[in-house]
Amino acid sequence: MADVLDNNNGGQQGADGNNNNGGTTPPPEPKTPTIEDLQLQLAEERAKAQKFKSSFDKVSSEVAEYKKQLRAKLTEDEQKQLEIEEERAKQAEYIKELEDFKKMSDATNRYLSVVGMSAELAKEAADAELNGDMDALAQVYSKHNEMVKKQMETEFLKGRPPINNGSNGSALTKKDILAITDPVERQRLIAENIELFEN
Repeated sequence: MADVLDNNNGGQQGADGNNNNGGTTPPPEPKTPTIEDLQLQLAEERAKAQKFKSSFDKVSSEVAEYKKQLRAKLTEDEQKQLEIEEERAKQAEYIKELEDFKKMSDATNRYLSVVGMSAELAKEAADAELNGDMDALAQVYSKHNEMVKKQMETEFLKGRPPINNGSNGSALTKKDILAITDPVERQRLIAENIELFEN
């Protein structure tokens, strides 16, 4: 391909090393890697990862060995002091875990009792609040509001009297129904308009 490029512009290159052919030849296309190339790259990366892991393991074992040597050189008082410091660090970590749990529990209970969220949404809201994720908290509130809206609609529809859609021609009163002489027709209309007789 280099021969073709040299033939197109006489093999001349500019001061910057680029061909001066006025852009008539397209730049060479990037080579598509073959499966073998990719497998070779993968093998190289795995070798690098293994090398990194073995060096990490070596450093970790060296650190452990240095700790042993340090403990051996320390006096008895220094060892006790080191153990006390390690115990304090463990206690501080445990206290932080308890504080985080209490904060989560308090926030969850607040969302359960004050806002009236479901247990699942209250936990999500508390988690979002404690992590400072206001977008997630807004989404939880949106879910909660949607659930409350659906619940209110359901309760409203349950408590609402049936709509008289005029299927019998006109709205009847209790007096009109009782005035009907046909007992079968009167019973049918009483059943359809039972709300008139529930006093």
